[in-house]
Amino acid sequence: MAPASAKNVVRRFLAFKYQPKETKKHRVEKLTDQLRKLTGISKTLAKDVADAAVRGRDLARLALQKGWPVDERNNIVGPQGKASLNGLLATI
Repeated sequence: MAPASAKNVVRRFLAFKYQPKETKKHRVEKLTDQLRKLTGISKTLAKDVADAAVRGRDLARLALQKGWPVDERNNIVGPQGKASLNGLLATI
C-alpha cells in the first residue's frame, strides 16, 4: 500500500485540471477563421491581417502599405462581405 503522502500527491494531480494557455498563435488562428468566414478573403491575407491585429500593429498604416482591401471605416472588405476588426478583436 502506498504511503499517505503519495496518495495526497495523486489526489492533487487528479484534481488539477489542465487548462492550456491561449497564445498569440491561437488568437491569430481564431481571428483568421472568423475573417475568412465573414469576408471570404484569401487565407494568406486573413492570416496577415489577423497577425497584425493580434500583435497590436497600426492596421490603417499597414493596410495602405500592403494594399489590404479596407474601406474608410477600417473594415476589411471581401467578396462575401465586410468585417470590423475592432468588433472581431473584442470577441477574442
